[in-house]
Amino acid sequence: MKKIILTIFSVLLFQNFSFAQDYNSYCSSYVPKKNFGGVSSSISGVNLLSRNIIEHQMTKAIKKETNSNFKIDIDNYWGNSLLGGEFKSLSAKTKELPLEGLIFSDVDIYTICPYNRVTIKDNLPVFEENMVLKYSANLTQQNLNKYLLTSEYKKIIDKINSNAVIKNMFQIKNSKISINNNKLNFKYDIALDLGFIKKTSKISFSSNLAVEEGQIKLCDFELNSLKAGYSSLLPLINNFKPASFDIKIDERNKGRLEVDKIAIKDNKIDFLGYVIIKKSGMQ
Repeated sequence: MKKIILTIFSVLLFQNFSFAQDYNSYCSSYVPKKNFGGVSSSISGVNLLSRNIIEHQMTKAIKKETNSNFKIDIDNYWGNSLLGGEFKSLSAKTKELPLEGLIFSDVDIYTICPYNRVTIKDNLPVFEENMVLKYSANLTQQNLNKYLLTSEYKKIIDKINSNAVIKNMFQIKNSKISINNNKLNFKYDIALDLGFIKKTSKISFSSNLAVEEGQIKLCDFELNSLKAGYSSLLPLINNFKPASFDIKIDERNKGRLEVDKIAIKDNKIDFLGYVIIKKSGMQ
């Protein structure tokens, strides 16, 4: 069971982060039937003991993989159904989760289907039913400050500066990103080199974030604090990052990661989304 849950977390936690739809439509309506052995296990307390052991094992394993202290809760059915991979729900919470330079805060992940079953075959998980997980997390100013000091962020700036078109015109020397008044604020020192013009200029702009037409985009854009409709400039700045894309779980299982909402609120960047893992063999 530990490998099962670890696989689920790998899907959520090690991919880069939609469409309005009924995610519950993916869920199975099956409910396991009681039997004498299950009733006996429930009465004897075997199911409670099994759940506590599995929660403890998962907490240790996830901390080893993510270096985060997750609180794991499983809601199982009666009896020994959990030992067969069946459970009502699973939730996990942590205050901080470091991922590739970024630190996400208040991470909350949980299943939304009333019935879930995952087994192991040949050391790989088998999703006996579709599984849908919902996640939420946020980024704070403190998180961003730490990210700006990482090698991951430096690589992004270096990639921009080495662009074949850009490098002969200007170079980004200094940059700063802050969250203020519920917007992302970008400030850059740009060294211009146009042959007859050589100087360093300061450029600043601010923006909100949103999911639009399947893309994560900058919106409510302001350049140098002046309200503007710079539609021609936005495509150069905007990453147009997909809000929905396929992800690989293992050799035989795939999933779909979707960012349903992204917004800046209370001077934090809030994320909300889903991961859909289809029944093995139906992907």
